[in-house]
Amino acid sequence: MYMRFIAICAFVACLLPSQAFADKRVALLIGNANYSSVSKLRNPESDVLLMKRTLDAAGFDTVLTGTNLKRDELVKVLRNFEDTAFGADIAVIYYSGHGMEMDGENYLIPVDASLASDRDVVDETVPLQRVVAAIDGAKRLKLIILDACRNNPFISAMKRYAATRSIERGFARIENTRPDTLIAFAAKAGTTAVDGDGNNSPFAEALAKRMVVPGDDVQMILRKVRDDVLAATNFKQEPFAYGSLGGELIPITKVSAPVEAPPVVVPAPVVAPSSTDSCQSAAAHWAEAKAANKVEFYQEHLRLFGTCAFAGFAKAALERLQSSPKAVESGSPPPTVPIVRTKPVKVAVVPAQRPASPIVTPKRTVRTSIPATPRIKLPTPAKAVASPAPALKVNKPRGLGDIPFTGGGHDCGATHVQDTPCD
Repeated sequence: MYMRFIAICAFVACLLPSQAFADKRVALLIGNANYSSVSKLRNPESDVLLMKRTLDAAGFDTVLTGTNLKRDELVKVLRNFEDTAFGADIAVIYYSGHGMEMDGENYLIPVDASLASDRDVVDETVPLQRVVAAIDGAKRLKLIILDACRNNPFISAMKRYAATRSIERGFARIENTRPDTLIAFAAKAGTTAVDGDGNNSPFAEALAKRMVVPGDDVQMILRKVRDDVLAATNFKQEPFAYGSLGGELIPITKVSAPVEAPPVVVPAPVVAPSSTDSCQSAAAHWAEAKAANKVEFYQEHLRLFGTCAFAGFAKAALERLQSSPKAVESGSPPPTVPIVRTKPVKVAVVPAQRPASPIVTPKRTVRTSIPATPRIKLPTPAKAVASPAPALKVNKPRGLGDIPFTGGGHDCGATHVQDTPCD
């Protein structure tokens, strides 16, 4: 029984993440802003205050701060922190201020540096390797964060004695770092960082946002910080980290309790939504249908939410659109008319008749008269030589007052409407 208990305890201990035992975390925060030889920096002091609040919230045991340090003060602070970091599980050094690179080596610039010539760099600055040595005694993670890749104002006035000496803006790339050491630059090698428009630099703001997330691995935190800074600076500044770590996850935030294994998720049975649940989306759908103002949208709303509060409005709008002649023009389908089948009806076809021509009666004077008796014309005297008279021809009267006459050798040839003889 006792051996079984020991085995169970050993098995549980193997399941516990190692970060649960990493309960000593220390940090040193340095901000140099008030330089004696160049203009003052705006953000380093406020950046230190922001990072202190962040690491205190992350559960760090010791968070030391120093601002506006001269060279001897900076060296002394690093020496004291070297004792504090020894044996700690996680040690962090954050520096905000001016820095520079010369001949491939990186240096932090104290506030009392003048750097009149390139010969003064080694004597008036602190090399980055001295900072790395200050946290070399930490066991699991040695993290150095440098928000010091700003434009170097000392370069323009610095006198050059060595023609082959290279002095570039920003920091130089770091190739060989010690095991379990990460060095994060606010901007990748050869580029510069910006102060930003607020009280803190974009790099410090991103660190404060990401370092307090419980359980996030330090390398994942730095990747998210990179994305945040790129977005905040419109891709003008890209943070970069150098170094390598093992495969073990190392969160910055202290884990006070073991992380439980994720539970097995059993899919819940699919339950048809009730009318109350379905009506929760009716308002949003009605707003879309009303904005579109088309027949198909109202029909879809009635199909999905026919029992909800906006169904009456949808029906009224649908009827209005279907009865409007503009519904077809707007792209909505015309209303459906039911087809009613009836018996065929015989219809007699009457041929079309041409309209009668109007009768035009000529204007004439009508007088009542008695047809005259035909007269016998006497032969002319012998002196006149004439052809024999033709036989007397009497025509049947055509009408009252319309009688033509034919005489021997004489033809009236016109309609006679008076009682006078034709001469």
